[in-house]
Amino acid sequence: AHSHESTHLPCYITYIFGVGIYALNKTLVYYTYFLRIDVTFGDTIYKTNNYLLWFLYILTTIYFLGYLVNISSHDQQEFQWNDKYDLCVSDPPPLWLSIIIIFTECFISILTMISFIKPLRHLGELQNDRKFHDLVIKVALCNSIMMISSVISIIGYTILASNVLIFVDNVINPLCLMLMLKVHEELY
Repeated sequence: AHSHESTHLPCYITYIFGVGIYALNKTLVYYTYFLRIDVTFGDTIYKTNNYLLWFLYILTTIYFLGYLVNISSHDQQEFQWNDKYDLCVSDPPPLWLSIIIIFTECFISILTMISFIKPLRHLGELQNDRKFHDLVIKVALCNSIMMISSVISIIGYTILASNVLIFVDNVINPLCLMLMLKVHEELY
């Protein structure tokens, strides 16, 4: 059993580490997705507008920094060890913050998906090739799973004040990004 006083700092550090890793993982997944969009269409006529890509990079960076500011502004006394589940818990984030996080996640995710799918659709129509249609479906499906996983994890964290769903989301998002690659077609 842990004493209430001795668990504030370790609990706080566990929380900072967990949410910090979540935010870093989300940021790196999005950066990888943006880079993939840029590299895939290169200098073709289907190249995504550089201003849009920079906007996405900047928005994602602000999102990441917002996470860091939010987690570092918590009072250490807010955290307690839950002996029943053997994990650190805190009060859930305010509803307004969760709504902002969900909106930002969905906005970045949808804008990224559109940026990737739009050129694929045009290529598929021009070349009358079913492979592009299948790729559009795969990208849309994987992107949607990433977005739904993120929303569920944030809602779960807000309601339950538990990081468990956030860690699951940390696994699902990179896997979905990986499944979008042709090299993992069989696994998909």
